[in-house]
Amino acid sequence: MNLNQYLTEAESRYDAQCQMLGAPFHGPGYHSHVPEGTWTHATRESADYALALLESGTQANRRRAALVIARILALQQRDSTASTYGIWPWLLEESLAEMDPPDWNWADFIGARLAQILVQYEADLPEPLRRDTRIALGHAAWSIFRRNVQSNYTNIAIMGAGVTLVAGEILALPQLFDYGRQRLANMVAYVQDQGNFNEYNSPTYTIVAIHETERILQLVHDPAARAAAEWIRTFAWQTTLAHFHPQTSQWAPPHARAYHDHLPPEAAAYLAASTGLAVRSHDGGVSRISWSPITHLPAPASAIEQCRSFRATGILLRERFIRRDPEADSSYATTWMAEKACFGTMNRSIFWTQHRPLQGYLWTPTDPAVVVRVQALHDGRDFCAISCRSVQEANRVLTVFNMTPNTGDFHPSLDRPKNGCFRVQDLRIRYLLSGTAVAAQRVADGTAVLTAGPWRVVIHAAAEGSFGGRPIRWQIVTQKDQVWFDAVLYTGEPMDFSVETAGPLKLAAGLEILGPEESMATQPPVVAYRNAHTVEAHWLANLQVVAPAVEAQ
Repeated sequence: MNLNQYLTEAESRYDAQCQMLGAPFHGPGYHSHVPEGTWTHATRESADYALALLESGTQANRRRAALVIARILALQQRDSTASTYGIWPWLLEESLAEMDPPDWNWADFIGARLAQILVQYEADLPEPLRRDTRIALGHAAWSIFRRNVQSNYTNIAIMGAGVTLVAGEILALPQLFDYGRQRLANMVAYVQDQGNFNEYNSPTYTIVAIHETERILQLVHDPAARAAAEWIRTFAWQTTLAHFHPQTSQWAPPHARAYHDHLPPEAAAYLAASTGLAVRSHDGGVSRISWSPITHLPAPASAIEQCRSFRATGILLRERFIRRDPEADSSYATTWMAEKACFGTMNRSIFWTQHRPLQGYLWTPTDPAVVVRVQALHDGRDFCAISCRSVQEANRVLTVFNMTPNTGDFHPSLDRPKNGCFRVQDLRIRYLLSGTAVAAQRVADGTAVLTAGPWRVVIHAAAEGSFGGRPIRWQIVTQKDQVWFDAVLYTGEPMDFSVETAGPLKLAAGLEILGPEESMATQPPVVAYRNAHTVEAHWLANLQVVAPAVEAQ
């Protein structure tokens, strides 16, 4: 989508009374109480619209951009004594006081756009709007400085560095400039020490990291900052293309911070345009990149060549994403990629809705990317308080499930129950197969075969699983284009339980992805409890997991 196409589409959503773009609201399930589908006016999308209007260069569009910018600036918290200093609400319709809680990242997201407006288009703004935009950028930059996000928050660490760098350069504030440059240098050193971004292998935020380093390269003049941004950009592309699976056109798991089971169409189009690789949208439609104020750069040739040399005989990647002491507690990802299948796991994770700690894709003649996924569900929604430890060897993985205290329900921290108790009617762990022409068959009480084309996904549960002293039962459900094998931990009348008092979750299971010629394992995992605090599981000859009975937060 080019600039003119974007502006034509946006024109139909511009609200002259509100002086912002309108659209139906679709949120992640936290921060906002606005119902899904409500027509709203978003600050970030309106800031992008203002940039597009300025880029068009016409007098009429410049006048409208000034109105939009002024409307956005009026929504910023400017009281430096407020906890929300320097940030914006997501929506015109929901103030910072009404959000639950406000999103401090909006100092970064809106600040990045104001920085670009000032660097590229300040001369097109009338006075006193130039002065007001500079003041707003300063508030956002000082808010970022005060919050001081560390390098483990990958995309915000990069974005905030860019905002403070630009603010330091154009507002002549050396303290902000030095802070932003050091923050980028810290990110380089941190990634080199950890092994990768802590927001591991994220289809969403690895691309954000690429885009924000491109924005820095577009706006910042300092050679040291530019060199650090280019290093991060190159590394992000290497991570991206090391995990691209050609046959399914998917980003091979495991994932942190994923919002979709398949690579979104716009992301697929962006990867194709930046690399020249054949990246197809799963829905089969023709994808196009939305107009962006950022000048996108091609992917590094070395990363593209790394992807082109994909070996159809199979790849097994093992990568550390989070270093801990002792090293055994570090977070590692394992990714197996065969010609027509890929599957990945994290050695430790919670089941936040944005985490994909056990997920894969299968190519079949009727569906280019059937999804394999494991979830923990509380009344049908992803549940953060259940966690897992896994060990994977190629197409087989052994997993021990446990509980994590002091965590939230749908979000790891934003919705922790005030009394420590979750209200539940249904609690389960789901092995899901989603795609065209999938089927399921129970082989034994704790064993099932989920099929898609020539592929079999076999689940082997260890005997005598229980939760809070109650036996776990297994259930197969078949729906259109989905089948699942569920470990039902509880279903019935509403009950309150806390992780600390509910009693242990005792459950281990093996999963194997088999082609038509491969033999299925004949034995389920064996589980032993060394003591009240430690569980040990074994499966086949080479898979062993030692895990705490209750996971530490």
